[in-house]
Amino acid sequence: MPTAHERDAAAQIWQLWPADEDASFVIPKAPAGVLWYIHYTVEAEQHCVDALTGVDGTPRDSYLETHWKAPDQLRWVPDEEVTT
Repeated sequence: MPTAHERDAAAQIWQLWPADEDASFVIPKAPAGVLWYIHYTVEAEQHCVDALTGVDGTPRDSYLETHWKAPDQLRWVPDEEVTT
């Protein structure tokens, strides 16, 4: 987050959860080798940056479609506790 805040004072961490509360996993397009219950991404300058995107990030408006299976089955939850 310190690096993200250097570029964008409004940068924040997002949690990705299944949209259906009965679902258990979020499934990236790239093989992860493990099941993910939740995923974190940092949004700065309208780009999401995480292990899936690499340092260049992916624009927020195409992030879900680019990196996730069933992107319409995911929900964004702001991570209020880790934004600084």
